[in-house]
Amino acid sequence: MTATTAPAIAAPRIDPVVDAASLLALLRRRLDLYVQLHDATRDSLTLDTPDRSAAISAALQQRQPLIDELARVDRALDPDRTGSSAAWPRMNAAELDHADALIRQTRTLHAQVFELDSHLATALRGARDVIAAELQKITASTHAANAYRAAGVIRDNNRFTNRQG
Repeated sequence: MTATTAPAIAAPRIDPVVDAASLLALLRRRLDLYVQLHDATRDSLTLDTPDRSAAISAALQQRQPLIDELARVDRALDPDRTGSSAAWPRMNAAELDHADALIRQTRTLHAQVFELDSHLATALRGARDVIAAELQKITASTHAANAYRAAGVIRDNNRFTNRQG
């Protein structure tokens, strides 16, 4: 996977929440965004490339537009900003049940994304530790070469010279 910019998500216009239909549309949009975020996060965990940390970082960057859109939808659902609380009393029982189901599904996905994110963090720490161990070996090798050079065992600075050609 190469580090490319994520495709822009078409952000639908968010109208003020004035009725059940607009409230349900926002709840459905939020659920759809969580499904996409869940899938992207799950896919990030299955990346198996030589440079896993870079691949995971790129995948995390590609999630950012989803997170930005979720923030927009959440702001639109905020009753203190939009007056969405006025739509709830006007909802019939079927609409309330539908809204409740959407909210429950969203909460479940949110918890799953949170758990997957913690697995991603663990994977990134593991990749970081592998890189740190490799750097430690390089540093130790350099220290050993410098010690041999100081003792006169290595005479020139270029250890990789082909002396025959």
